[in-house]
Amino acid sequence: MSPPHDPYAPIDLGADKFSNSDRLKQALSKDNDEAILSAFRLMEASGRSLEMTPDEQMHLADALARGGMHIQAIRLYQELRIEKNPEADFKIAALWLGPAQRAEEGKALLAQLAETHPNHPLLKEAQAVLAQSPEQAQSIYSAPSPPPTPAQSPTPAQATPAAQATPAAQATPTAQAAPVLPEQAVPELSTWGLRAQALFGPVGSNRYKLAMRLLQVILLASIAGLLIGYLAKDRYRNLEEVHPALLQEPKQKKLTEPTPIAHDIGKIQVRLNPRYGYELAGLLVSKMSYGSWWLKDMDDIAPTDLCLIWGKNVKKGWFRSPDLGFHQNFRKCYVKWTCGLPFESQAFSNNHIVATAEVQAQLDDLEIGDQIKLYGRLVNVRAIERGTAMHALGFGSSNYSWNTSTKRDDKGMGACEVIFVEKLDLLRRAPRWPHQLFRLSFGAFLLAVGLLIFRAGTLPFQPYSRQGRKPRRLNGP
Repeated sequence: MSPPHDPYAPIDLGADKFSNSDRLKQALSKDNDEAILSAFRLMEASGRSLEMTPDEQMHLADALARGGMHIQAIRLYQELRIEKNPEADFKIAALWLGPAQRAEEGKALLAQLAETHPNHPLLKEAQAVLAQSPEQAQSIYSAPSPPPTPAQSPTPAQATPAAQATPAAQATPTAQAAPVLPEQAVPELSTWGLRAQALFGPVGSNRYKLAMRLLQVILLASIAGLLIGYLAKDRYRNLEEVHPALLQEPKQKKLTEPTPIAHDIGKIQVRLNPRYGYELAGLLVSKMSYGSWWLKDMDDIAPTDLCLIWGKNVKKGWFRSPDLGFHQNFRKCYVKWTCGLPFESQAFSNNHIVATAEVQAQLDDLEIGDQIKLYGRLVNVRAIERGTAMHALGFGSSNYSWNTSTKRDDKGMGACEVIFVEKLDLLRRAPRWPHQLFRLSFGAFLLAVGLLIFRAGTLPFQPYSRQGRKPRRLNGP
């Protein structure tokens, strides 16, 4: 009587020149368990994965289970569970009840399968396993699955040795002591882990590797796009052609009979008191939106500030100098230039814009570098809060006012124009592709990082644990 096959015995490659994948496929087609185990071990050692059909994968898992490689068998069965294959569930339960010595999990899974698949061919055998000893669970996978490719039926001469085998020899593999499966060798995936595996593919598979490479490419491309978009956007210094309207001074006209304008916003009662009619054409060098800050109710009244230059600052091309810069913060626009650079401070202003919903939509679409013209009125703002949430939290006051500047040569606090804009003309449009590239790259970056975090939090980083594995030699003793 020959001893049972050791799944971790040294492999004798002989003189054949087959690749590891060809060797495994040939062993599967011949239904030779010993050859299947040897070829599978060589595939593992090479670090390569083999694309298989579900039938081939089930066939391989059955051979590994019969050969004592229970960790690898459970891993393959679990991959088949993603394909909604109940047979894999039955065989996992059988391994849990038998060599894995996790009877409670096995019984729970079999009981669940009895409810969800009452007509499955393996149900009676599973129920018999529950009623009898756990060792009988091995019979569920002891019969080899049909090979994936048709093979010729053995001749009577070939079948005779198997038929003449003694009962003792046939019972030897069943009597072999099964190794205990390490508790954490094949971790159970959570619901989110199964979803991640359905999205990326089983860890170590070709589909998984392709998904990870694709995410890496998206991440690197998005970082490059963010850098290019950031450096290319808001470059008003590259302006090629100036509209003639920007060379003119603002037009300020006294109103004969100014009428207060009701401009209520939510629970804020707003009255705009016009002072002058006003027209202003300028180059947009800075823009700040305050509507999303929610710090003051005034931010809802005038959610956008525009910093504009015109006249000599545009005509002489001084805005092209890298020594001249603008930035906005907390309702102020700051300009910075070197001492040797001429700059006309009377041809520059920060404008608080009060607008209708239609004009506000145009304001939201503006980008730095646009050449625009505003039509409206310089107004003083009077507002009364009526039970707003921000006032209840202690922000703002019950009544407040906001007065406009009516001169271009004033400085400091109160020097900004408050304009009720009734019409906005976009004279020349700045290139939009840097902003679009930046936004698209930012979205792609968030998507790639989010998917990588999702993968890291739900899937193991190795196809399966090698805990408890024996050292292996591939080329004989």
